[in-house]
Amino acid sequence: MPEGRIRTTNRREPSIIPSQILESKLMARGGFDVFEGLVDERMRQEMLGEALGLLPHANDCHVPVNDAEEVRGGTPRRRFING
Repeated sequence: MPEGRIRTTNRREPSIIPSQILESKLMARGGFDVFEGLVDERMRQEMLGEALGLLPHANDCHVPVNDAEEVRGGTPRRRFING
């Protein structure tokens, strides 16, 4: 494997994260960011409508365990709906 890359796994197949991503400013900030104004009100309403329309097909997920991890990637206690 090339230097500066790490191998990760998911449920489908292994993947490689390029060093350009690993060393990016975004990853230095924890791997996520919040962007205001990226989606306008019309698009937000369309996305909300789609999500609400699919709600009857969603799964209720509840994970009661908290491993006290303070950074992204831990296993915090959580409850969410996904579809």
